[in-house]
Amino acid sequence: MSKGTGLVHTAPAHGMEDYSVASQHNLPVDCLVDEAGIFTDVAGPELQNKAVLEEGTDVVIKMLQTAKNLLKVEKLVHSYPYDWRTKKPVVIRASKQWFVNITDIKTTAKELLKKVKFIPGSALNAMAETLDRRPYWCISRQRVWGVPIPVFHHKTKDEYLINSQTIEHITKLVEKHGSDIWWTLPPEQLLPKEVLSQVGGPDALEYVPGQDILDIWFDSGTSWSCVLPGTDQRADLYLEGKDQLGGWFQSSLLTSVAARKKAPFKTVVVHGFTLGEKGEKMSKSLGQNLIGIESHSIYIFFLNKKDQSKEPPYGADVLRWWVAESNVFAEVTVGPSVLSAARDDISKLRNTLRFLLGNVAGFNPETDAIPVNNMYIIDQYMLHLLQDLANKITESYKQYDFGKVVRLLRTFYTRELSNFYFSIIKDRLYCEKENDPKRRSCQTALAEILDVIVRSFAPILPHLAEEVFQHIPYIKEPKSVFRTGWVSTSSIWKKPGLEEAVESACAMRDSFLRSIPGKNAAECKVIIVIEPGLLFEIIEMLQAEETSSTSQLNELMMASQSTLLAQEPRDITADVIELKGKFLINLEGGDIREESLYKVLVMPATKEKCPRCWKYTAESSDTLCPRCAEVVSG
Repeated sequence: MSKGTGLVHTAPAHGMEDYSVASQHNLPVDCLVDEAGIFTDVAGPELQNKAVLEEGTDVVIKMLQTAKNLLKVEKLVHSYPYDWRTKKPVVIRASKQWFVNITDIKTTAKELLKKVKFIPGSALNAMAETLDRRPYWCISRQRVWGVPIPVFHHKTKDEYLINSQTIEHITKLVEKHGSDIWWTLPPEQLLPKEVLSQVGGPDALEYVPGQDILDIWFDSGTSWSCVLPGTDQRADLYLEGKDQLGGWFQSSLLTSVAARKKAPFKTVVVHGFTLGEKGEKMSKSLGQNLIGIESHSIYIFFLNKKDQSKEPPYGADVLRWWVAESNVFAEVTVGPSVLSAARDDISKLRNTLRFLLGNVAGFNPETDAIPVNNMYIIDQYMLHLLQDLANKITESYKQYDFGKVVRLLRTFYTRELSNFYFSIIKDRLYCEKENDPKRRSCQTALAEILDVIVRSFAPILPHLAEEVFQHIPYIKEPKSVFRTGWVSTSSIWKKPGLEEAVESACAMRDSFLRSIPGKNAAECKVIIVIEPGLLFEIIEMLQAEETSSTSQLNELMMASQSTLLAQEPRDITADVIELKGKFLINLEGGDIREESLYKVLVMPATKEKCPRCWKYTAESSDTLCPRCAEVVSG
């Protein structure tokens, strides 16, 4: 009583609710409007050929006035269905269509879906629900382009001709001449007498080709029959957006179940949609092109802003990295800030790759590589981490979790490599003899790291991976990174005990570096005091002698000199910084546990800065330290 006039019409041909009422009560469904929105001759001579939403409305009003049945004319603003492309109103009308009743195959399809792996898992229920809501499939479209439905209808009778013979004959013609034959060949050539005589009866020549086009979802849904040879073949993966749970995924399933009683896919990956940076929907009709291609470069535009000074080209790598790192199973926002962050990530990755490539120059793994057990402990430790990284990345790819791949890689090349390992090994790389085993040990690790890193990001950044692979100096005839296999590691790299040695030393190193903020570690020397026990024995692996400027422990501390003692020295000067800590040793799965105390004593270096290695280990500022003097003289 509170809404509307209470006066309604029933137009079964112009609305779903009205159509349902008419079907329930056996009312006639007469459509007086053609596909162009024009009144047909059935509407009478006064309305015939008039546009429904234009002059046709004026004529109807005049007819009502003439019949004295018009109560009032008033203009109202209200919601009405509009075409999203042309922004013009549409006329809803009933039309004859071709339908497939899927009731019989729906149960089988839902059972087969249970054997398909869905990523994310929730997509399985969503697809099953869309199947439940679908009693039939409308396979016809009224278009002038596309694959025609192979059906003939009688010129005067309301009957249709469609069976296996006509389908088989038309299919062969389409394969030979293309779908255009439907419109270019006369009916007698489309269905010659020998075919019509089998199916059409005495007036078979009165049949003409139908004008209905096959639904494109039926067309694409049968793609499995072309790309998957053999009756038993199934695709490893179908990948599309979540809207295809009622589209391509479903049409592929239904056609395959109907024809072969099996699903066409083993795994289905369903992704979300791209939203603007503020979460707004992106639409081509609004001029929001996500990707524009100009001069063979990919540019990202937002809200049609093509000023490259404000919105510079990001490139294909940035676009691919952003997609990979996003949680593509949900809605993903995109804008200048997230793309700039992706560009920064790739810039850091390229710097890492540049360092790796530069420092394997002059190295040949076949002749220069050091056996793993003879390598520096820190180098062995990096291979230990590398194997763990490779395993996790491989498993993430298997789960199609590209975001985890990106996170693992980013953490490794920023934290483990750039911030940690590279800063430690520079002295060994740049200041030792070219073929010194200590330097070769480091290069052996770098070569393995380079190989794993490049192969790991190759599926995401193929152009960058190929570029790096072609510039690896020790590959004589470089093949494509995509033709030389996946990531390869060795089981002997896995050495859990190394973690205790390196991580305990790192705990002491971090205490030391935090105590000298903004200061060069090489300006200091350190004394590490550890009570006798397991921790002392572990650290002793890194420095056998009491004091050293070239030991593995000193390399890790990055100081000019390190001293390892079991008890605190007596002669400590006033300028010493004393740092205390404790470390829990946990080996053999918890069978060996021991907590040890340690002290790190930090004091200024007492010698002069070596002009070659810049460590404070020289007797005077114009002479080389003993290590550099030996290398240069050699």
